[in-house]
Amino acid sequence: MRCLFFDIASHETVVACCTDKEVAACITQNGPSGDGELMTYIHNVLKRAQWQPEELTGVAAVMGPGGFTSLRIAAAGANALGFALSIAVCGMHLSELYRARSQEKDLLWLHSTKRSEVFIRGFGRWQQQWSEAVHCELGSVLEVLQSESITDCTWTGELLEEHQQAIAPYVSQQAALVTVESILPSLLAEQRFSQQTLQPWYGREG
Repeated sequence: MRCLFFDIASHETVVACCTDKEVAACITQNGPSGDGELMTYIHNVLKRAQWQPEELTGVAAVMGPGGFTSLRIAAAGANALGFALSIAVCGMHLSELYRARSQEKDLLWLHSTKRSEVFIRGFGRWQQQWSEAVHCELGSVLEVLQSESITDCTWTGELLEEHQQAIAPYVSQQAALVTVESILPSLLAEQRFSQQTLQPWYGREG
């Protein structure tokens, strides 16, 4: 496997060249990527890894959630590379990246989207409640957490400070995260690559 991975819409931009055993090169930046930076990142990370584009066997990219334009660029970039190089592509949800980085069995992934709204997904004991990433009013999430009366719940994700304060009485701790580089080879090995056309994940109907 020689896979190009990128996440350009999260709180941390990551672009990496990865085999099934190691990360050959990685570029990280605090904050989401600018609209015109993806191709520069790809050029630079391939150069660091000493790979040619023709040597890539797959492209994986985070498809959401994130900024509208950033996600469109991510999808377009992955699709264009897949088509031009005749290689398989994979669209990954941000919650999967956080699940792997937290390495917790029972975990809530939360992502602020509006002042009173979040995306949420549950893993482990929370999987039945929120088996897929969904859009919720923060108040409805707090009602569930309060009714469960669980004191050792761990969360991860990207929350506004006011949302962190709102969940604090019901969620005991924020998960410690390992680096993206440390989990990428195993995480990419779990993914399904295909010739599909990737679509951004915005998380709302309509």
